[in-house]
Amino acid sequence: MEGLKKVGVDLGTSHVSIAYEDTVITVPNVAGKASDIIAQKFFGEGWIVGEKAIEEERALEVRYPVKGGLLDHQELEKNIIAERAVINYLFQEMQSKKEYNEEETGVEEGGVEEEIGVVVGISPLAIRNQKELILKVFENLSKKVLIAPSTFLVGYAEGIISHSLIVDIGAGTIDITPLYGATPSPEDHVVLRVGGDFIDQKLYELFKNEYPDLPCSIPLVRSWKEKYATVKEKSIEVEVPTPEGFRTVEIGYILTRACKELIPMVVKGIKEVLPQLPVERWSKYLNNIYLAGRGSKIEGFPEALQESLSFLGEVKVQRVSNPDLAVVLGAKKLAEDLLV
Repeated sequence: MEGLKKVGVDLGTSHVSIAYEDTVITVPNVAGKASDIIAQKFFGEGWIVGEKAIEEERALEVRYPVKGGLLDHQELEKNIIAERAVINYLFQEMQSKKEYNEEETGVEEGGVEEEIGVVVGISPLAIRNQKELILKVFENLSKKVLIAPSTFLVGYAEGIISHSLIVDIGAGTIDITPLYGATPSPEDHVVLRVGGDFIDQKLYELFKNEYPDLPCSIPLVRSWKEKYATVKEKSIEVEVPTPEGFRTVEIGYILTRACKELIPMVVKGIKEVLPQLPVERWSKYLNNIYLAGRGSKIEGFPEALQESLSFLGEVKVQRVSNPDLAVVLGAKKLAEDLLV
């Protein structure tokens, strides 16, 4: 054993990522077990995680352990165990230094052999309400655990220290945090219980209203969002499978409408943050608004948000250099700097 392996984790609603050395592994935050004896013959009795669990969902008892930035309170203990299975899988992948493979997503029993020190990035909402539960997830998997708000880790990864606002747009929450040169307190954050999942649901409803005769599902509209998400008015055509064959339909208007609904919510969140800050420094914070998270990659979103905030004066909104991985890279950097 060569001392403590220092690892960063981004424990998100839709995905979990780990970063160590020069490697990052990301999997969907889902785990499942065989639903009956027949399924056990195919999949064994252990946990199946990630894309494979989603693909084989009909044959598994599947759990999405995090909803809206929090461990789901419905059957909480089972969700803690499922989340631990996802983390255990990622730690095993790290130990073996294998690339993530959708065909090899089973979790072996017994955990990992190395001593691991981990910094875990989670929504500030979970910092307030579920810190002890998150520690329980990592019980017996890591020697040292430090939990930090995702927004703070975004800044830490980017070298953004103070006089900035971080807006992390995830699947379950939008987290807004002012950075001022120290670790933010729980009261500093504004958390909106909306995000990418909200867009998926809104797009699904709009599509069913526009095309009531066509089949649709949340995973299908999510795939459209991930490929085409925009707040710009444009034509977007997709092919929808029907029993009679594929049908080409226009979704540009409804996709744009669904994505745009986040903008006034973020504006409202930033307005809630400002009174916490010295009024004479508002302009500094407003000129340093950084977006992170998968939702920040919506085409045109920084520009639209900046325009919507222009009533406050001069405003500058930009994405961080690596929106998808900023949290996990910040967690890894903090682990390397603090854990001994």
